[in-house]
Parts: sequence; structure tokens; C-alpha cells
Amino acid sequence: MAEAAPITPGQVSFLLGFIPVFVAWIYSEFLEYQKSSSA
Repeated sequence: MAEAAPITPGQVSFLLGFIPVFVAWIYSEFLEYQKSSSA
């Protein structure tokens, strides 16, 4: 079984940059769903 590679600073900065964008996208999708379902 291969050992997991250590997390590099590049991966950390990528995740820190990606997570807020992903959360904002999910949030906007949720708001659109709420708008369409309440109409």
C-alpha cells in the first residue's frame, strides 16, 4: 500500500482559493432553487 503524499503549500493555497468559490456557487444555486420553488 502506497503512503499518502504530504500536503504541499500549493495544494493548501488551491483549496483555500477553491472552497469559497464552491460554497458561493452552492449558495447561489440554493437561492435560485428557493426562488423557483416558492413562486
